[in-house]
Amino acid sequence: MPARCSVHHRRRLGAEPEKSRRIPVGAFRQTHAVLSNAAPGVHVISWTWPPGFPAP
Repeated sequence: MPARCSVHHRRRLGAEPEKSRRIPVGAFRQTHAVLSNAAPGVHVISWTWPPGFPAP
């Protein structure tokens, strides 16, 4: 399981994230984000793995 999942908003590709919030991973090892009144731009879900997690 990922150590952390977050959803981020950027105005355009390559820009720094302007907004970021952590989102949970459920019991079935899934996550999702529902955006209402989403601002124009790029919305991304990202994750980080625990220390020592083997690379694919």
